[in-house]
Amino acid sequence: MFLNKDQIFGELELEKEVVSLKNGDVIVSQMGSQNFIDMWDRLTAENNGDDNIKNIAINAALLVECITDEEGGKMFSPGDAEKFRKGNPVVFKKLIAAARRLNGFDGPAKNSEAIPEGAPSSGSPKE
Repeated sequence: MFLNKDQIFGELELEKEVVSLKNGDVIVSQMGSQNFIDMWDRLTAENNGDDNIKNIAINAALLVECITDEEGGKMFSPGDAEKFRKGNPVVFKKLIAAARRLNGFDGPAKNSEAIPEGAPSSGSPKE
């Protein structure tokens, strides 16, 4: 079955996941494509050459981009990433797991297929 235009746009809707923490719930959302590209380009430029720092920075920046309020608005700014990096590692890992899963960092995203080897890529990270 082939999708029509409206169905394709419906497939592009960003997914969300509620993560339960000790004192309440947090909404973690997928990033829009442009937000992902902007974040990746900024972090690659800032942390050139140090993969360990880059990975930590990417995870913290991912939370800044993905944690939203109930209306889908961003709650944090890039300057808040450092607070995530220095905070409770159990909470950090729990939030990161949801953000990475939703954004396809840990294998193909839900309802998607892996890009065949040799196919043109969008410049996204490889793990």
